[in-house]
Amino acid sequence: MDHRITHASRCKICLRLLAWLRARLARIGERAFAATDGFAREQGWQITSTHAGVGRRYRDPRFDSLAPCSRCRGRGTTAPGDLCQTCNGTGRIVLDQTANLPPRRSA
Repeated sequence: MDHRITHASRCKICLRLLAWLRARLARIGERAFAATDGFAREQGWQITSTHAGVGRRYRDPRFDSLAPCSRCRGRGTTAPGDLCQTCNGTGRIVLDQTANLPPRRSA
């Protein structure tokens, strides 16, 4: 009886082990970030899982509505020492304040 492990069966074992490990890491990440993810969902932020589930990236979609000010070209000043009146010196303007805003939950 031949009990040798073939290359193909060794690959299948490794793939199953990697899949199991990835699932465990994702569950650990879900537990570790549960409170932070809950806060991010309440704020309407986008949540991206990174590093096999043990990392997170949060993004506020309200930043999609910001654009450089056309009057000062994003510098915040129109002349040396003069703040831009259009953007109040920030260099950015809001295109549409209600664009892509999810409804916020009250506390």
